[in-house]
Amino acid sequence: MKSVLNARYGLLILTAAFLLIISLIYIMGHHLLKPGNKLPGKSSETACQLDELNKAFDSTFLLSPLTGIKIATEAIDLARKAGDSLGLARFMLRQAACYQMLDNSDSALITFRGSLLIAEKLKNPSLIAKCRNGLANYYLRQEEYQKAYYQLTEALKAAEKAGDKHTTGLIFNGMGLVNISLNKPDTAIEFFRKAGLLCHETGDLINEAGISLNIANCYAERGQFNEALKFYGENLSIIQRLSDSSQIVLALLNLANANRQLGNFNESFRFLDRALKCLEEFPDQSLHCSTLIEKGRTCLASGQPETARAFFKQSLAISSGTLSRSNRAEAFAGLSEVAESEGNYREALQFFRLLTIVKDSIMNDETRSSISEIRIKNDLQKKEYENRLLTGKYELQRKRGIYTGILSVTFSLLLLLVAILVWVSRKNLKKSFELKQLQNEVLLEKIRSNETISQLEKLRFRDELEARNKELTSASLQLVSKNKILSDISAKAAESYNSGAMNRESFNGLQRIIRENQNADKEWKQFKELFEKVHSDFFTGLKASFPELTENELRLCAYLRINLQNKEISKILNVNSATIVTSRYRIRKKMSLDSKAVLEDFLRKF
Repeated sequence: MKSVLNARYGLLILTAAFLLIISLIYIMGHHLLKPGNKLPGKSSETACQLDELNKAFDSTFLLSPLTGIKIATEAIDLARKAGDSLGLARFMLRQAACYQMLDNSDSALITFRGSLLIAEKLKNPSLIAKCRNGLANYYLRQEEYQKAYYQLTEALKAAEKAGDKHTTGLIFNGMGLVNISLNKPDTAIEFFRKAGLLCHETGDLINEAGISLNIANCYAERGQFNEALKFYGENLSIIQRLSDSSQIVLALLNLANANRQLGNFNESFRFLDRALKCLEEFPDQSLHCSTLIEKGRTCLASGQPETARAFFKQSLAISSGTLSRSNRAEAFAGLSEVAESEGNYREALQFFRLLTIVKDSIMNDETRSSISEIRIKNDLQKKEYENRLLTGKYELQRKRGIYTGILSVTFSLLLLLVAILVWVSRKNLKKSFELKQLQNEVLLEKIRSNETISQLEKLRFRDELEARNKELTSASLQLVSKNKILSDISAKAAESYNSGAMNRESFNGLQRIIRENQNADKEWKQFKELFEKVHSDFFTGLKASFPELTENELRLCAYLRINLQNKEISKILNVNSATIVTSRYRIRKKMSLDSKAVLEDFLRKF
């Protein structure tokens, strides 16, 4: 009996010693192989590596923010090991910008603050200005305008101290954007003017062109088309120096639209002819269609309905060729207006029916797309269950390999220990097999239940989706009708006031009531709540894929998603059609869509 106990104690001691040796070997090997224990290279080699990483970052981060984050992370590690605080802060600033492009707000805020802390320790005013400008952009995205303005104010002090005109121009531009968000267009224009002067001094033509366009659009949205013409002209002059044909056409369309609003039809036709000539050298079917539609509207406004009809039909042919149902709808709407202006209400009704057919086809495609999305989600859930099962299998195989390795090493030293480990291994395998069988049964039961639920959910979801889509479209069209009625009342009141039929007090009171009813923010909030009930993941998916889209551009995407036309959207937003065309082009460019891609079809994927 005593010998048996001694054998058991000896076995326990040997087992403990064996496990201790294995643990020590693992700990020593893990410590020796840690990357942090490698000797740092020479400072000159580190500087060369940082320079190469800097070049790689500049060439890739706009196209791939994820790649930019990887490069910046590698550079941050190198700079930290080399003790290069300035390089560390600069690459942290770049890494934060990439996080912000990916809408990873928490990581962006932490990294911006870290880079600012290092810049303040270094007392580098130029770097401090850039870090605070980055923080201001973060707060502007979060709609925390007071914090954004504070950071911009502090950044401006640092930039002026450093004499950094380029960064100062960017800061003024940010201040203009903040004031636009706060509905202060006059103050925004002042900051945009300052930013434009600095961009002109530093030779930054791209930002200078964008700033002049922002100023022009501010004036156009306020109905001050004479002032808008001046800055649209500056925008065209700058863009011509950049030799960007598509931007040149957009600038010509803006000038044509502003002249049409002022009744300068000859000037409007002149700019449109220039745009068409430019499109002959650099074809762009989308811009060609927009130019023809604008020319048709100018003809209609100048009392040439037959000529307008010809341009709308030509636009219809082009939009049909490019499979752009949105452009076809624009053309049908224009033809309906022409027929209505001639008193041919039958023909106007026919074109309106064609417009309705196009919208119905788009809505049917949306319904089919929604059903397909449900099927895809169900397939993904099934695959997720399968992947979990496979992961458990691979984990079991990995553990089995570890046990087998330990057994093969210790077999020659301790046979009894091998027998114990084999017994433990078999017991674990048995439990794993029983657990696997139980998991399979549960998984099969879940799949059967999900299939039944899925069929019922498909039918219910399809009916709800159709009803909500109709409700959403009806609400939008009612909003367009309401804004048109209010605009007509405002115009009639102005005529009565100008003719002396209405006194100033009554006129001002009526205009105040109209403005209160044209509350764009309240209407957008109501529309957004209804829209998200129908398309709950639309804004989330769109911002995740294209984080550079602004709130106004997301709003325009929502209206395009429900197949509203440019004219209807312009009435809802109380802006001119040229602003919508410009915004559509910016969205297409941010999404990197080619000229043949249809923006509305692309948005229906979200």
